[in-house]
Amino acid sequence: RRGPRRVPRGDPPQKGPPPPRLKNDARLQIAITVLLFVAVGAAFSVEALCRQWLLPALVGPAPLFFVQLHEHAAVALDKDDGLSNTRTTLTHPLIAFVMWNMNYHCEHHLYTTIPFHALPKAHRLLKDAITHISHDGHLGVHAKVLTDWIPQQALALQDAADRLKTD
Repeated sequence: RRGPRRVPRGDPPQKGPPPPRLKNDARLQIAITVLLFVAVGAAFSVEALCRQWLLPALVGPAPLFFVQLHEHAAVALDKDDGLSNTRTTLTHPLIAFVMWNMNYHCEHHLYTTIPFHALPKAHRLLKDAITHISHDGHLGVHAKVLTDWIPQQALALQDAADRLKTD
């Protein structure tokens, strides 16, 4: 057999219905959410509920998606190589502050227990070892995502699929 040995990760897929504990946890979460909706709607107003809760929940993910899209684009597909399977994007300090320094994404993946305010220091210590560092901010990175990385990633995924078929 050619190529690296595949090591199973996580729990094996479960066959059949979900376990009762998982069903109960889901039911409890739904019940709490419904109660909170009703309580906030009754205590304030339905308008306040929509303005303060639902609108941010619907609108908020779009900017977040914009800044997170490229963190794993055009990087190594190797789950075990933390220095090459995520990207750090150097950006404006205000954006880094609002994002809790998650633009230092490689450092965050390597050391998940480092507090957000220490990620810039981790970057200074690790920057020579990190494979993918984008120096042109989020807009520059997105230009590369659209013009170069998406086509490259599609080719890399097809190549990986072809290799799996031949193994």
